[in-house]
Amino acid sequence: MGGVRLVDSHVHLDLVARHFPERIKWWKEHDCAVISWSFGGNITSVKDLENYFLRQSRAVEKAAWDQGLVSFFLAGIHPRDIPDDLQPQQVEGLLAPLMKHPLCLGIGEIGLETGSRREQIILEVQLEAARRILPPGLRIGLHTPRSKKEAITGRLLALLEQFQDLHPRMVIDHCSEKTMPLVLEKGLRAGVTLSPVKTSLEALGEMIERQAGGIEKIMCNTDSGSEFFEDLVMASRSGLFDRQLAERIFCRNAADFFGLALGDGQDGDK
Repeated sequence: MGGVRLVDSHVHLDLVARHFPERIKWWKEHDCAVISWSFGGNITSVKDLENYFLRQSRAVEKAAWDQGLVSFFLAGIHPRDIPDDLQPQQVEGLLAPLMKHPLCLGIGEIGLETGSRREQIILEVQLEAARRILPPGLRIGLHTPRSKKEAITGRLLALLEQFQDLHPRMVIDHCSEKTMPLVLEKGLRAGVTLSPVKTSLEALGEMIERQAGGIEKIMCNTDSGSEFFEDLVMASRSGLFDRQLAERIFCRNAADFFGLALGDGQDGDK
């Protein structure tokens, strides 16, 4: 693993670089690799999406290649970033070029926020595109919302039944104590977001304690962006988990899933 000891498996690096540029150095000082997921905000047109994807990739390039942070990204159309003028047939053309980027690890952040028909259509189109454009080894990061989490997660998991061939490539993020078992029962990987507004360290401990198996499928993150959270680093130092378990949920599970050869530079094992 080289000098990397933690993997924050879901951040928004472009937003962190804009709002908290000093945190790039902070991540490095704490031996933390990061994976940036797409979320633009204020996306009102397809052109906005195109511009956002360019901004995101450039922010990760700068952090990785100029500032030396071990960093990669997922590119996808977040359910809160679906512009009115986006046609389903445009989706593949927007995503396909990004899958060839040397720092891209796959498609994300995609998923459901309200569970509307429009969200479901765009999600299905992105998953169908993944079957054609996703190179071997690249992954898919899926969003679940804060509101109506159990109901929307259930709807998401039902929709994913038609994409079982992609299940080994998927991580369902922002899992709670009630939704994690649903995700793990499907054989999917579960992401847990550690922050004061999502999951506390104590809640994570209870979630882990309740799992009879599937620990190798759990990975943690902070979802840092326009707000920055130190919870992953603090959790790794808490002593709540034994060393091997802590290494798994705070580093190794994410590294293995995303194919990161972190001791060998900035290339994922695609």
